[in-house]
Amino acid sequence: MDACGNLLHLKAVEGFAEVRDVARRYDDDRGRRYCDIFGTVTGDINITYCYPGVITAWHAHRRQYDEWFVIKGALKVGLAIPNGDGTYRWTFVVLSEYDGKVLRIPPGVLHGWRNFTNEVAILMYHISEKYDPADPDELRFTLDEVGADWSTPVK
Repeated sequence: MDACGNLLHLKAVEGFAEVRDVARRYDDDRGRRYCDIFGTVTGDINITYCYPGVITAWHAHRRQYDEWFVIKGALKVGLAIPNGDGTYRWTFVVLSEYDGKVLRIPPGVLHGWRNFTNEVAILMYHISEKYDPADPDELRFTLDEVGADWSTPVK
């Protein structure tokens, strides 16, 4: 995968979310280590195994922000913002293990992912508030409501 090209691709999140570097990265003959991935942690850190072909979208939060870091594989990430008239504007980017980037998604931005590969991807994410199943900070939307096309174009 061309990491440089993918990093340019991540510019598509401007106005939707923030992309930042991990605080510390160390490479040596033993391997690669990422340290202090999310900085200040206030809620939960979770890991999701993202199965091939699965789409998990759309939802937003009223209060909390999410920070995503792909440990293994690659995900097509969707970000959408309501236009105020029942329609949405959206963008898609690929977040992969080769980027070493954290995607910070603010409250109010709809988000989701699709594993477009044939392998399980692993997403580690920080949510700024502890998850409360009795009162989850989630607003859910269907694929049809948002109207974005999750397919991967053939080039």
